[in-house]
Amino acid sequence: MRVSLRRGPDGGGAIAGVEIITEEDTTGGWLYHARISRGGQAREVFVQLAWVDHDHWSGGRCAPSLVIERLLKTLVERAPDLELPERFNAASARRWVPEIDQMMIDELGGRA
Repeated sequence: MRVSLRRGPDGGGAIAGVEIITEEDTTGGWLYHARISRGGQAREVFVQLAWVDHDHWSGGRCAPSLVIERLLKTLVERAPDLELPERFNAASARRWVPEIDQMMIDELGGRA
């Protein structure tokens, strides 16, 4: 699964992208292996998504993989200089982008 995050000023050439490589069910949620490409460089991360965060952000309306795609997209767009850790819990995004809860809820239809 791959999603383009931004395009150049002329609408061409993706500047950043997210690719979900694997999804694994875990106790209490999911673990994702994802590749983030930006500025011509790619980096792989492992992100854990808890059921409670999936439900909070999407109200259960979206696939968990879509929630992770949107989360990574938002982090790249809102905190472009943030160096994401190789492994992190999706809830950690609240420390990096304090308004991320409302942004995710607005975009995915979760609980306000």
